[in-house]
Amino acid sequence: MDAQTLLLESLDSRWGQYRADLKTCRSTLSEESVHDLRVATRRLLALAELLRAVMPHPGTKKLLIALKAQLDRLDQLRDTQVLRIEISQNPDWQPELEPFRQHLERRECRLLRKAGQLIGTRRLGGLARRVRKVRERLEQQEPGLGERTLQAVDKTYLSAISRYRRIDPARPDTIHHVRIAFKHLRYTLETLYPLLGTFPEANLARMQAYQTQMGDIQNAEVFRRALARFGARKNRKVPRTLLRYCQQCRTRLIAAYMKNKGEIVTFWRPAPDQPFPWEEPHEPVHRPPRHR
Repeated sequence: MDAQTLLLESLDSRWGQYRADLKTCRSTLSEESVHDLRVATRRLLALAELLRAVMPHPGTKKLLIALKAQLDRLDQLRDTQVLRIEISQNPDWQPELEPFRQHLERRECRLLRKAGQLIGTRRLGGLARRVRKVRERLEQQEPGLGERTLQAVDKTYLSAISRYRRIDPARPDTIHHVRIAFKHLRYTLETLYPLLGTFPEANLARMQAYQTQMGDIQNAEVFRRALARFGARKNRKVPRTLLRYCQQCRTRLIAAYMKNKGEIVTFWRPAPDQPFPWEEPHEPVHRPPRHR
C-alpha cells in the first residue's frame, strides 16, 4: 500500500470512528463513552498533525484547533472519573474517603452536564467540511509523500526523545511530558506501520504497555494532588497515613518505569540514516540517540 492510499483510508476510518463515538456519547453519556470519544479524538488529532506536517493546508490547522479545544474541555471530567474509579477499586480507603468520594460524585455530575451540553451542541458540519477539504488536498498525488511521512515520524520520535532526556524521577511532570509526546508517536505508528514491511506488529502492544506505565504514574500524581487539595480545605481532613501511602505508590510506579524507560529507543530509528531497531541483527542498546 502506498502512503497516499494509506493516509486516505486512515482519515476515513478515524473520522468515521469519531462520528460514531460522538453519536454514542449523545445517546449515553457515561465514563466509557466519554473515554472512547477522547481516544477517537486523539487518534484523529494525531493523524491531522501528521497530515499538516507532510501536506500543509489551512483546513488542517483549523481541524487541529477544533479537536484540541474539545479535548481540553473534557480534561477535568476525565481526571475526576479517574479519581472516582481509583477509590472504588480500593475498598479499604472508602470509609476514610467517603467525604472525598461524595465530593467527586457531585463534581462528576456537574462536569457531565457541561460535557453533555458540549457534545449535544457539537456541530459536525464545520468539522466535516474541514475533513473533506483535507481529504481533497490529500487526493492530489504528490511525489515524495511517503518519504515526507517517514520524516514526520522521525520528528515526532525526536520530540519524545528530547523530553525523555530531561526525565527527573523527582519530578513526575517530566515523565508526563514524555507520555504526551510518546502517545502521539504511538497513534501515528498505528496508522503508518503498514508502510514498514518489517515492522513487528507486536510493537504496538509493547508501545501501549510502555505508555500505560507512564499513565499510571500520572493518575497516581493526579490522585495525590487532588487528595491533598481536598484535605487542605476547611473542615476537611484526610489521614496523613493515606497521603503517605499515595506518595509511596507513586514512588513505586516511578521506580518501575525508570527500570524500563530505555525501551523507548526500540520503537523507532535514532536518525533517518540509521536502521530501524527491529532490523538490527543484535539486541539494541537501551540508550537514547545523540543530537545530530
